[in-house]
Amino acid sequence: MDAIFFKYSSKLFSNYNDFNCLNLIERNSIKLIKKLTKINKQQLDQILDIWLNSNIEAHNFISRNYWLNNYDFVKNTLPKADIYVFYQNSEIIGFLGLDKSYIAGIFVKKKARNNGVGRELLDKVKKEKNELILSVYEKNQKAVRFYKQNGFVFKSKYTENETQQVAYELLWKGTND
Repeated sequence: MDAIFFKYSSKLFSNYNDFNCLNLIERNSIKLIKKLTKINKQQLDQILDIWLNSNIEAHNFISRNYWLNNYDFVKNTLPKADIYVFYQNSEIIGFLGLDKSYIAGIFVKKKARNNGVGRELLDKVKKEKNELILSVYEKNQKAVRFYKQNGFVFKSKYTENETQQVAYELLWKGTND
């Protein structure tokens, strides 16, 4: 069964079944963070659409073709990762991909950006991990600021082979036991 987390009036609830979650979302416009344990085709299509559009919009310094050429690779690897989705009114508006302690990315639909979706996804994962690591492009200063504001620190700097873009490896260490 998928792990489910409700956010309602800044309280986090868990262990509701899918049916109850979706009913509450529809009636009260409750925000829902759900860890997917199995991704169906509809979810995968929505997540891939968010992934592709977010990357093209946030990384205008990288060719659109780079993201299009990596689409199939991501489509095949996403189901192997831990995926946390953010639902609003039964629509996936954002997600976080996690491979052990590595955040592969936080992606949010354009219409939902700057409303705390990414932060809430990140806060959820921080409660489950003692350490998180990620890579972010140097030119994506908005993302660099976001991660620094959320407790990540600089670990290393490198040039990515495929894109020839400078990227930072950032680290967050928590106090969870």
